[in-house]
Amino acid sequence: YDDRAFDSIIPLQRYWQRTRHRNVLELIDGEGPVLDVGCGSSRIIASLPEGSVAIDILLPKLRYARRFGVAAVHASGFSLPYGDASFPCVLSSEVIQHVPKDSSLINELCRVTQPGGRLVIGTPDHNSRLWTALEPVYGRIAPGSDADEHIARYTRAELIRMMRGKGFDFEDERDVLGAEIILAFRKRMA
Repeated sequence: YDDRAFDSIIPLQRYWQRTRHRNVLELIDGEGPVLDVGCGSSRIIASLPEGSVAIDILLPKLRYARRFGVAAVHASGFSLPYGDASFPCVLSSEVIQHVPKDSSLINELCRVTQPGGRLVIGTPDHNSRLWTALEPVYGRIAPGSDADEHIARYTRAELIRMMRGKGFDFEDERDVLGAEIILAFRKRMA
């Protein structure tokens, strides 16, 4: 989906994907190798720095990722196959809304981020009027679409508060039309 949407004939879809791509790259720039958890078919994979790893639970997504020469690992974000503090930068873009809030995903993202490392999380902002208006419309226009798969709803304030409680400081953010937030956190030194 993400790959097709990047070149979509629908201007809003194309703008959305390209803006997300640019925003994520700005937030991971200079942070070192990235663990991209739930990489999907985003073109972000092609722009990851050397030594990065793309993880997804879906094999077709990993076949897509391999075309870019990035290490592609078949694994679940609920139990990442890496030790504590393994990566200086961890990315999870457009994933957390697809799993229950009480799942282990966010704890796993935190666990593998090195102290002093950056964690970048992207998700729709359910405090955004634009997103709360767009999501049901998208679901009606495209039944069975991604919008139907959103089971957890987050707000910017909620994510910042939650991540502070997990030992991360909020550093930076980007958005796509104020509806999708991409937040960068720095893991506190032990």
